[in-house]
Amino acid sequence: MQSLRDVGNLRNCLGKELLPEEIASVTKCLDSAHLGVDSCMVDGLPALRRHLMRYLAEAASSQTDDLELVEGAMLLVEQLALALGDDGNDSRNSATDNRRSFRGRQWQTLVTSGGGFFGGGRLQYVPIIELFEVSEDGQRFRMETKAGPLYTVASGAVSWAEGRPLEQLRYVVSELRAELAGWLSLPLPSPGNDNELVVFACEPPATAAVCDLKPPGEDAPSGIALARSPHGGLQLMGRPV
Repeated sequence: MQSLRDVGNLRNCLGKELLPEEIASVTKCLDSAHLGVDSCMVDGLPALRRHLMRYLAEAASSQTDDLELVEGAMLLVEQLALALGDDGNDSRNSATDNRRSFRGRQWQTLVTSGGGFFGGGRLQYVPIIELFEVSEDGQRFRMETKAGPLYTVASGAVSWAEGRPLEQLRYVVSELRAELAGWLSLPLPSPGNDNELVVFACEPPATAAVCDLKPPGEDAPSGIALARSPHGGLQLMGRPV
């Protein structure tokens, strides 16, 4: 793979050039003494990936870390996934079906670079409860959103792009319902358009520290996943605790 410090030529998992703001976050992450990326690279790229995933698990738990640093770590994991495969091994030799780790589980979106919540800017710790789940057979999805007294649930079909080095899924909302304060339930028109999500990292909880980073605390999500969508940007998701 090309040098991680050649940030001007990096592309994301959708084949697009990184945004200037993303390049700034990658540079901040690479230069962070707290993360110690250069020290971890001595042990190889898989070790660096494990180190970054443990950091992101801790950040998902505390939700207090600098969001640019969190985004930078997510972007570095994305680059490592493109080089090594989504399970952290060489993509040419990987036989792991990462969708088995992602499907059949409920995921909560904890960090997004897509903005859209109460004018909080591009990078946000998600201020509402947003849960996403793909069925065990990988054919259906369900998404629940809870914001104060308002609860919405969407569901529909899922399809998977085959022959890709990373797990890419498309889902279409066919049923949409909103409830207010638990007493008013209304069906809503389905938007009908396709939604795309590329899951480039998905792991169970970390148990050991590397590169002098402490392991995630007791309240850390029981597993994290990283994904990118064309409209929603990067997403850091955790298993609800």
